[in-house]
Amino acid sequence: MVATLVTVVFNLNPLNKFDGYYLLVALTGINNLRSRSFQFYDRLLRREQIWEEPSDCWTLAAYAPFSIAYTVWVLGYLLSAVVDWAVQNMPRFIDFYKFNLLSGS
Repeated sequence: MVATLVTVVFNLNPLNKFDGYYLLVALTGINNLRSRSFQFYDRLLRREQIWEEPSDCWTLAAYAPFSIAYTVWVLGYLLSAVVDWAVQNMPRFIDFYKFNLLSGS
């Protein structure tokens, strides 16, 4: 039951291209929301003219930073979990006594 709930939460998250993203695209009416949002910032930083509808600009401006922040948070969490697991299990993989690293001399 918990696995199903976690799957639903990840699937309904609109910040990655899963079901929630396509639901947000349908609600906003902005096709290719992710790529257009990143292109919006690309044009903004290059000081080029932005060809988007004024009503879509706020959605495009909000989507890219939240998507980047969420992706960095998830990858950071996964990396920290892997490192934590590796540190806790390292003595099982490496026999320090074999290399005389823990001896008194």
